[in-house]
Amino acid sequence: MSRIPDAELARLKRDLSIEQLALAHGIVLKPSGKNLLGLCPFHDDHEPSLSIEPAQNLWHCFGCQQGGGVIDWVMKAEGVSFRHAVELIRTAVVSPQLSVVSTTPTTQQRIVKHSRTTKLAVPLPGDADAQQWTQVVMDDYHTTLTDRAPEGKAYLANRGLLNNELITTFKLGFANCTLGYRLPRMETTEGAVIRGTLQQLGYLRPSGHEHLRGCLTVPILDADGHVTEMYGRRITHGRTPEQPVHLYLPGPHKGVWNLAAFTNSSELILCEAAFDAMTFWVHGFRHVTFSYGVEGFTADQLTVDGHPRSVHTQHTYLVTLRSFFHWLTKQHCLPSSPASELTLPKLGSTLPVVITSSEAEQILSQMDLTSPLGLRDRAMLETFYSSGIRRAELCGLLVQDVDVSRGTLFIRHGKGNKARMVLIGERAMERGKV
Repeated sequence: MSRIPDAELARLKRDLSIEQLALAHGIVLKPSGKNLLGLCPFHDDHEPSLSIEPAQNLWHCFGCQQGGGVIDWVMKAEGVSFRHAVELIRTAVVSPQLSVVSTTPTTQQRIVKHSRTTKLAVPLPGDADAQQWTQVVMDDYHTTLTDRAPEGKAYLANRGLLNNELITTFKLGFANCTLGYRLPRMETTEGAVIRGTLQQLGYLRPSGHEHLRGCLTVPILDADGHVTEMYGRRITHGRTPEQPVHLYLPGPHKGVWNLAAFTNSSELILCEAAFDAMTFWVHGFRHVTFSYGVEGFTADQLTVDGHPRSVHTQHTYLVTLRSFFHWLTKQHCLPSSPASELTLPKLGSTLPVVITSSEAEQILSQMDLTSPLGLRDRAMLETFYSSGIRRAELCGLLVQDVDVSRGTLFIRHGKGNKARMVLIGERAMERGKV
């Protein structure tokens, strides 16, 4: 569990007064010099033995010998742990209309050594569906980072990523082990149903602990804003060596980060790690995404407008990616190719679709012959149409491979890595001269 920074504890102790807590508990306070006196709610008190020192925001009971600050009061009054008490105080400080204790005045409050009731409002009823709870978890982590997690912001600042637009756009969050404080206890029917749902989704482990505790969280959203995956980067200093730094929800990876990059740009920067991609993003390179680690490239990342590309397009992209990593390995830039075990999609055997001569002319006429790129594209298409060579063979053509006098092309690396000569028409040859 992440440690609460001393500065945050000092702020909470300063922003909420013991006097406010005592009055909310129904205690009548009377001034006595610089202090306030009243009946202690933590034992059967008939003579005022509770002393509150407003200047120091401390309390002490001369009867039961209990005392301390605001956190000690909430722990004692509510029967909760230190962390739970801090979360209750945070809620009261952020939302002053919420009280951390019962506001019903009583002469003697019944003390509970260990509370079994939920102190914070349950965000959803027990019959809410999985997607609703996923949204609640994402929003809870996001609110925690923006309002209650200085350690998360400090990590982002250290990496140059403390950017409000980044945090808001991608709903970055922080899991500080307080999600359970907002859920009914497991012993209740509602609590068992809710916690069971969160376990199935992967946010809670069978032990009841949060799976991503101590992590900065990065949700992966689909086109509708629904969470398909969540990445967690553990940042707590108390991490043991056996605890992984990078965590995901159980099951296969789903979805892509920064879906807008796939639809708003013809180019894409692919990073291995989430925070590397975010570094590009905050510096203006918005056409960026990340894979799930070195070997985490998925078919979902071969999408356009949120829909999978054709099998042939996927095959082409993956072959290019595999060749690139193979080249990096040969250049000793990588110890081994992370794409060596990449499974290529199978291409079905289908008859080619033949276009008519008028359709071919219509395609060729689309080029802008007033620009260099238009002339280039027209020459390429004329060569395709005239010679029938493959796309990869066209990419490999050199100037010296074109024999104008004989009207031939020399294909150096054809199918099966075999060389051959092919004929090319006069019209295509003229376009090539231009």
